[in-house]
Amino acid sequence: PADGTNATTCTPGRFHMERMLEAGEIPHYRGMLQRFIDRRKADKTQDALFFGAPVLVVLTCEGLWNGPLAARSMELMAEAEGLGSLYSGFIQRGIFYSPEVQELLGITGEQVTVCMLMGYPAVKYRRTVPRKKANVTWK
Repeated sequence: PADGTNATTCTPGRFHMERMLEAGEIPHYRGMLQRFIDRRKADKTQDALFFGAPVLVVLTCEGLWNGPLAARSMELMAEAEGLGSLYSGFIQRGIFYSPEVQELLGITGEQVTVCMLMGYPAVKYRRTVPRKKANVTWK
């Protein structure tokens, strides 16, 4: 990670979702998280929070831009190695409101700037999206 930036990784699972739910009063997040947990308990293939990703990367840093810049570099390197990544503001917000999860991850009192899921993608794109030719005039 960049200077002043820390990365914590964990293998996400039901335990983490339940810790986030027990965390406290986050009315709309609490309701959404409860629905994620209920769907997962009813059908183990339903993972709308972690999407089956084996790794959750949590970046903390002092400066506002250090985390996102480090995450972008990690995303590019992951893609070069055949991995997929997904930024999750929902998980980031859940960690922010959950002292228990912060303690579990060892990041109590630190500012979480990025949460990113990583793993091998189920879909591989063989080409980019078709685009119109750019009309650029330099003066």
